[in-house]
Amino acid sequence: VLSFSFQNGLKVMMRPSGTEAKIKFYFFHHEVEIVSSLNLEERKLKIISELSAFKGKFLSILKEISA
Repeated sequence: VLSFSFQNGLKVMMRPSGTEAKIKFYFFHHEVEIVSSLNLEERKLKIISELSAFKGKFLSILKEISA
C-alpha cells in the first residue's frame, strides 16, 4: 500500500487488487482548518468539490507518466 498525505488535508492511497490485475485508488479529505462561517452542508459541498478536483488532477498526472 502506498499512501500520500498533503498539507491541505487531501490524501490518496493506492493498493493492488487482490483478485484482478489492477491498482485501486482511494481518495480522502480531512479539513485542516474548519471554516466556521460555513454550515455543515456548505462544508460538505466544499470538500466534495476539492476532492473531485484533486482526484481529476492526480489521475491526469498518472495517465501522462504511464503513456
